[in-house]
Amino acid sequence: KHLHLPQAAVALRQGAGRLIRRESDQGVLVVCDVRLNQMGYGRQLVATLPPMRRLLSPQDFEDALARLTRTSTTDHPLSAPPW
Repeated sequence: KHLHLPQAAVALRQGAGRLIRRESDQGVLVVCDVRLNQMGYGRQLVATLPPMRRLLSPQDFEDALARLTRTSTTDHPLSAPPW
């Protein structure tokens, strides 16, 4: 088990890094595993992530996703399909 924790930490951190590359980037990193909050090794994994807001309730997640969607479609509206 102890050998897999560093690999998991690197993979999780790399995933977050691929999502957010610049200060202007926005995104949602979703990890649906209660062990991140309940187990000691989960807290260690979370500690390896860059600073970010954590959403622990479904309502907080829905609100954040709605804000992200509004922001991204306002800043980058979808163009009409070519047909």
